[in-house]
Amino acid sequence: MLWEIEITPAEGSVDREGISALAECKLRNLSSIRSVRSARSYLIEGTLDESAVRQAADLLSDDVVEERVLRRLPHETDPEQQGEHLLNVLYKPGVTDNVGLTASRALQNLNIPSEQVATCRKYWVNADASEDEVARFASRVLSNDSIERVLDGPLTLTSLAVGSDYQFELQHVSIREMDDDALMRLSKEGQLYLSLPEMQTIRSKFQELDRDPTDIELETIAQTWSEHCSHKTLAGRIAYRDENGEKRFENMLKETVFAATQEIRKLLGENDWCVSVFKDNAGIVTFDDEQDVCIKVETHNHPSALEPYGGANTGLGGVIRDPLGTGMGARPVCNTDVFCFAPPDTPFDSLPPGVLHPRTVMHGVVAGVRDYGNRMGIPTVNGAVFFDERYLGNPLVYCGNIAMIPRGMSEKEVIPGDYIVAVGGRTGRDGIHGATFSSAELTHESEELSGGAVQIGNPITEKMVHDVILDARDQGLFNAITDCGAGGFSSAVGEMGEETGAEVWLEKAPLKYSGLSYTEIWISEAQERMVLAVPEEKWQAFNDLCASEGVEACILGKFTDSKELVLKYEGEVVGHLPMSFLHDGRPPVVREATYQPQPETPTNLSSIEFSHGEVLKQIMASLNVCSKESIIRQYDHEVQAGSVVKPLVGIKNDGPSDAAVVRPDLRKPRGGLAVALAEMAFAGGLGVDVKLDSEGEAATVALFSESNTRYVIEVEPDQLDAVQQAFAKNGAIAPTQLGTVTSTGQAYVDAGATLVDDRNSLIQSSDVLLQVRAAVANPTTGDQDLDQLKEGQTLIAQCDPLSDTGKMQELAGKKLNIFALELVPRTTRAQSMDVLSSMATIAGYKAVLLAANHSPQMFPMMMTAAGTLTPARVFVLGAGVAGLQAIATAKRLGAVVSAYDVRSAVKEQVESLGGKFVEMDLDTAEGQGGYAREMDEEFYRKQRELMLKVIADSDVIITTAAIPGKKAPILVTKEMVEAMPAGGVIVDLAAERGGNCELTKSGETIEVHDVTILGPENVPSDIPRHASQMYSNNITTFLKLLIKDGEVNLDLEDDIIAGTLVTHQGEMIHPLCRKIAGLPELAAPSEESAAADESVVSFIWIIIGVLIGAGIGVYFAVTIKMERMPEMVALFNGFGGAASVFVAGGDLWLRRANESFISTDMIISVALAGIIGAVTLTGSLVAFAKLAELSFVKKLKPLPSQQIINAALALVVLLLTVVLVNNPGSGWYWLIVFVAFGLGYLLTISIGGADMPVVIALLNSYSGLAAAATGFVLQNNVLIISGSLVGASGLILTKVMCDAMNRSLPAVLFGSLGPAADGPSADEVYTNVKSTSAEEVAMLMEVASSVVIVPGYGMAVAQAQHAVRDLTNLLRDQGIKVTFGIHPVAGRMPGHMNVLLAEADIPYDLLKEMDETNSEIEQTDVCLVIGANDTVNPDARTNPNSPIAGMPIINADKAKTCIIIKRSLSPGFAGIPNPLFSADNALMLFADGKQAVTDIITAIKEG
Repeated sequence: MLWEIEITPAEGSVDREGISALAECKLRNLSSIRSVRSARSYLIEGTLDESAVRQAADLLSDDVVEERVLRRLPHETDPEQQGEHLLNVLYKPGVTDNVGLTASRALQNLNIPSEQVATCRKYWVNADASEDEVARFASRVLSNDSIERVLDGPLTLTSLAVGSDYQFELQHVSIREMDDDALMRLSKEGQLYLSLPEMQTIRSKFQELDRDPTDIELETIAQTWSEHCSHKTLAGRIAYRDENGEKRFENMLKETVFAATQEIRKLLGENDWCVSVFKDNAGIVTFDDEQDVCIKVETHNHPSALEPYGGANTGLGGVIRDPLGTGMGARPVCNTDVFCFAPPDTPFDSLPPGVLHPRTVMHGVVAGVRDYGNRMGIPTVNGAVFFDERYLGNPLVYCGNIAMIPRGMSEKEVIPGDYIVAVGGRTGRDGIHGATFSSAELTHESEELSGGAVQIGNPITEKMVHDVILDARDQGLFNAITDCGAGGFSSAVGEMGEETGAEVWLEKAPLKYSGLSYTEIWISEAQERMVLAVPEEKWQAFNDLCASEGVEACILGKFTDSKELVLKYEGEVVGHLPMSFLHDGRPPVVREATYQPQPETPTNLSSIEFSHGEVLKQIMASLNVCSKESIIRQYDHEVQAGSVVKPLVGIKNDGPSDAAVVRPDLRKPRGGLAVALAEMAFAGGLGVDVKLDSEGEAATVALFSESNTRYVIEVEPDQLDAVQQAFAKNGAIAPTQLGTVTSTGQAYVDAGATLVDDRNSLIQSSDVLLQVRAAVANPTTGDQDLDQLKEGQTLIAQCDPLSDTGKMQELAGKKLNIFALELVPRTTRAQSMDVLSSMATIAGYKAVLLAANHSPQMFPMMMTAAGTLTPARVFVLGAGVAGLQAIATAKRLGAVVSAYDVRSAVKEQVESLGGKFVEMDLDTAEGQGGYAREMDEEFYRKQRELMLKVIADSDVIITTAAIPGKKAPILVTKEMVEAMPAGGVIVDLAAERGGNCELTKSGETIEVHDVTILGPENVPSDIPRHASQMYSNNITTFLKLLIKDGEVNLDLEDDIIAGTLVTHQGEMIHPLCRKIAGLPELAAPSEESAAADESVVSFIWIIIGVLIGAGIGVYFAVTIKMERMPEMVALFNGFGGAASVFVAGGDLWLRRANESFISTDMIISVALAGIIGAVTLTGSLVAFAKLAELSFVKKLKPLPSQQIINAALALVVLLLTVVLVNNPGSGWYWLIVFVAFGLGYLLTISIGGADMPVVIALLNSYSGLAAAATGFVLQNNVLIISGSLVGASGLILTKVMCDAMNRSLPAVLFGSLGPAADGPSADEVYTNVKSTSAEEVAMLMEVASSVVIVPGYGMAVAQAQHAVRDLTNLLRDQGIKVTFGIHPVAGRMPGHMNVLLAEADIPYDLLKEMDETNSEIEQTDVCLVIGANDTVNPDARTNPNSPIAGMPIINADKAKTCIIIKRSLSPGFAGIPNPLFSADNALMLFADGKQAVTDIITAIKEG
């Protein structure tokens, strides 16, 4: 009995499906179709009465928004039809109906006796629509003929049954007598899609066997030899021709990509991170100590062109099964995809016959990938979409999956005697010829011929199979596995049994329906199936596991040791083929490849007229640039809970991220996978014959482990274009296309790189060889490299000479000049070359991050609603460069840091970084050059005893103690480790030298007594970008010292060159190396003069100067009131400028006195320090005088034509600087400074008082730039960095302040800010001033619902901030909304009001920026202005002639009531009256700010 449950939208509900269908009609110009109604139906077959059907309808419909009609079929009439056209859309028999299957299971769970359920979509079209347009609507809008059928009118079905009983009959194909034409007809009409040489090979084989093949044997050969399964184009012979001649490849894949990969793996040696490549279903690379990562990407283009939803759906399903069938099974963790479509606005009348519209393809593909990934519970984390009209005939649909597999499970082996077991979905006719179809060229007949190549996947079934496989893997229940994808059982069993043999019993396969022949069973590509090799003794346990999860499993046969494939059906042999012929018998594909570089055509952009704005709009509107959020949002990114960086980021989470990152193992706090696919405009493209001016994309997939990027695979657009043409277009590859693939390696040479044959030839041809690690420091290739060096060559690298002086003595015999960069002296002059400091800086920083990653607690203290979290306690052993950086980094992360060093002199450095120095009653151990010297064992024993208590109280230990050339001392014993708290972490930066911790294992992370001990090696390489940047800067600076006029200049009088040169003229000459080696000292070079820095001045005077300066600073800081802080800031800016002037001048005098070489760079730095410092000094003094309102400064007026005078002085400074560069002398320097003093005065004197906050910010940046210039003079990195930070931040703040005051930055820079013409007098403005009282203000506030407080400089003078806080709390307690309107330049320095309010503990979230305040001010009941004047003056908005015209203000005059607290009507810093004070809605409360607020509070309380 067959029933229909028809479900329609309830009256008043939106019929979205009908609306969508009608919109598609309009797009296709089906104008006679004016209305479309829709419904969905369930067809239920079984022994059901009407009561059971109603129960089913209750389950399948929603009474709130839907209505249902129940009818028994067949039904000749449809009361809903109302004279309209009725169209029913159903899946064709045999196509998987996932919704129907799910509904059937649900009904069975409710004990409703249903045998089968199918779904149907119904559409009613207006009765007067033309028959032709209705037919086109049915075939092009409503259905896809590959998988669906359309029935007109009421349904007259009587049954859902599919298939019929199959009568076995063995079929043979008479191939031995066929000529070539007949062979090709058989290939095409039989959908084998083999070439003529391949068909001829098959004919010859069966002539040799003296029999004709059966149909299943032909199909098996075709599946195995298909492009999908054998990649025969890439693995074939290629005759390649380009402008340089001809070359022949016997196997292009093996001779290029495969060979290059093997060579790379060989060079990597023990560091090879490839696990399994060029075999199995997917590639595997290393990830961490426990897991490897499996990556697979493939296309599903042809099926997606025919049935987009099913093609993409099963494409993703297949690529998920590939990792699941790799090794012993990998667990999928994320999906990715790339789609290439024709533009969705392609005219319908331009479609070739048999081609679906791009909109249909795009929507179907996106939905197919979405539904499969989401329902499988695998996040689709990133992807790309590209549009080009050349994808009209064949879209590109790339699906990818990344999975994790346990270490050691990447290999599998079939054992003869294992059962061939199939698990998962049942077998049907869907998917037949899918593999061979991949070798075909799409034509207008493709839909008719290859509908069976399309399947509809069932992700729920695959998820169940996925769970069973991983469980069985962990229980060791099978020996091998592969997915049953293209080619079905044919490919899966054929591949697994290639080395053994197999016997298959086809009748054992579970079928979706009856009627399948033995051949259809063998080659069907029905989805969600896996094939395993299960030992006979483990079959029962495996079967029980499958049954417990509701997964069907069956035995299909056995693997044998015959090397033969034997196929049986009901006991009769239907196919018998040698495995050798199947896998090695295919004749090689022979292709011609030609490559002709396209001529370059220069473009003269200057001759092109265009509007930048219009071009920008066109670019933003491009389909390849516009947002793909509508697609991204359809994918589930959060499933599995591993999402770290989302595909969409930004404030509104609507901007594409550079890469999406997922965490594959939630048990571990580190380790992630990043997937990125980025669009690159104008860089080539995806598709065929891409021109240079077309848009394109590059695809980058990056996989990283722990904290750094480990593996990157990048395909440039032109290469990607060629590869896609070769593998994704038609299977018919033109010679020019294949030539592009072959020539990609040549592109590197074309880009300008010089390639050498090998490493040795590079070394042999160099005069000066630069390396990172060489000699003793490079145990891998150090000896091999040095063997290639010749007499007289210079090697500059980290060489670790103190560890093996014998080796260095041996190398000296080669008469090499070897510079060991570890030996760069610790002097100011050598700082920029100090490699050890650079690398130690990175190591110290990274050590803290490693500790934080492994620690079970957060570093900072946090006060939360759930309680207070205590900070981590970090103990740093060794306060050298690495230790100090570790201290600074740990403090930035919020930890409590303590440190110890055998050199007591570093105590101040530790404390300056916020750390506590742990003092122990031990001798100091400071050695030469600032390094720690080696101590005896008794010292270390006492040290360990004293250290035990400190370590027992520490959560994190970072050890950095290393003695050059010696084994690292043991500082942390096993006893200390046991005393640490559970969850403790030790990061041993001395691991490569034996370690400071007794339990450290170099290169490993271990856990002992709940304490994690890390022994990282080569830590700087974990931050490769900055490590390389710093090392290259170090070595470049060293080269500039060493190379003079293009020659190596070995100036042994230079302390840096002499201190790093280890071998020279056949001798090991470095004193420390000779001492360690027991060699006598060499004659020391003459000591002509003492170090200049020791003859400058006594350290006593330096200390006295520091104390005097510190005392002055402390005095000012303690005595200066908060309202006078701007003056002090201005004055201190001037002090900074003065320091730069005198330090630079002193350094120049000293260099001249010592007749030292002064480079051009150096003298320019001196001049800049003097100029900027002088301008800062006089400008700051003028600013101080103005802020302090000193009487004399009011008399100073700008000079006539002052801008011309300023420009003239600047030119004089520039000319004098040129003179100084050519004649470095102190006289010229001080002349420059004198002129710069005048320039600083004139630049500042003309600036009006209202603009002083801008000037303070600018002068602050000047002082920083002066300090940076002084840093270059002294070669002091700290000064350079800190000065640059101050300078840059000051300039940025100046720009922000200018914007806030509607001023231009150039105007500030060139001193053109100043007061404008006189405006109206105060008497003219203040004609309507109304005063008020505290009691009246209190009444206004008590009835207000919202109050905005606008603070100004007057509040700072009155010190009213604490009273304002009390008023705020009082009003908020009464339910009144209170906010603060903060003007960017309120007060007399940047952030003045924010500092005052923060000091009073006013919540930060109450402080609103000016724009936010203005947006709400008109709805504000009371605006209370306390001490603000110019920043609320409406003249800035309404009077274009005002001196402050255009300056943004807080619109206090627009509030319902404005109350101003001031002592009088005196003007603000701009010196002009304020019309706000006499506005109709304004009240003046004349009083001291603090007293006024206190009186208001009292009045409110007394209420």
